[in-house]
Amino acid sequence: MKIIDRYILKEMASAFFIGIGAFTVVLLLDKIIRLTEMIVTRGIGLLVALRLFLFLLPSFLILTIPMALLLATLTTFGRMASDREITALKTSGVSLYRLLFPPLLFATAAFVLNLFLSIYLLPWGYHAFKNLLFQIARSQVSMALREGVFSSNFGDFVIYVRDIKREGSTLEGILLSDSREKGSFKVIMARKGEVVSDPEGMKTILRLSDGSIHLTYPKDPGMYRELAFAQYELVIDFGRLSENPLGRRKEDREMTFSELLSKIRVKRQVELHPHYVTEFHRKFSIPFSSFLFILIGTPLGIHVRKSGRFSGFSLSIALALSYYLIYILGETLGDKAVVPPALAAWIPNILLGGVGMALLFLEAKEKFVGWPSLAFKSRK
Repeated sequence: MKIIDRYILKEMASAFFIGIGAFTVVLLLDKIIRLTEMIVTRGIGLLVALRLFLFLLPSFLILTIPMALLLATLTTFGRMASDREITALKTSGVSLYRLLFPPLLFATAAFVLNLFLSIYLLPWGYHAFKNLLFQIARSQVSMALREGVFSSNFGDFVIYVRDIKREGSTLEGILLSDSREKGSFKVIMARKGEVVSDPEGMKTILRLSDGSIHLTYPKDPGMYRELAFAQYELVIDFGRLSENPLGRRKEDREMTFSELLSKIRVKRQVELHPHYVTEFHRKFSIPFSSFLFILIGTPLGIHVRKSGRFSGFSLSIALALSYYLIYILGETLGDKAVVPPALAAWIPNILLGGVGMALLFLEAKEKFVGWPSLAFKSRK
């Protein structure tokens, strides 16, 4: 059995590393295109783009490791089934449950690695990525803007731009909300605008033209003012954004494990947004999915024996997408408190584990009565 264990582990290792490379490239493709666009059209350096890419990598590896493990399981057992090796082992009295030992060992290593990524590298990378983007935004606001997207990286300002010219300094179709004054709320609309940066003074000037200012007052809902302008200059002073040294609050995914736990403990008796609890359980539920992909990948891999490795690859993509779609749905329900946040993070694992155990039992065609049955099937 030690020879068989090493044989399965070796087979899985090659497919696992190929899967990590392929899935990571596919998931990062959109970000690579975006970073290339920033280099070409916005003038950021290649070294800065590389740092942004490296900071993003942990957030994608945490997803691609379980996907690669699923691919490795499907292709390994699919190839063994197509060569009748599974049939030969079963005929020799080796239980399918015993053959799970090498994949589960592999899954344990993947779980430990993913847990390290989830608890330590993911918040570090996400926080460093946001910080670097914010530093870029300090020197050039247009680099932090995207067409057709509301950007809230500027403290009390939220900026929407319909069109950004190629050079990045000319804007068209601008909608801006300004909540700096507590007694009033200001919305500014302008047909055109120009970005003028002052990196040394940590200021950026938005020169707006042909627009209007709309003022509302929360304490007096019936009062409303509208002012038209031909030219208007708005100064964004990054030096005054003092929430932290970079002027912004940490998001939940940027928080370290201890920070997230402290947030939950401190806020337990007062209002606590459910996404903090969901994020806390997310750090464990996604790494734990490695074990569940083994359960479902082993019986399914055996049934793709005729189509070979390509069926294993396509099946792994379909299963992984289904898992993460269910996970996103559960996370949304948890954030909105439709279901308990702790349960929301584990819904896809519960479903995947139930289906995997059922398929494994049907494939093995034997009763799983405890650890002794892992060794060999009882013969009658």
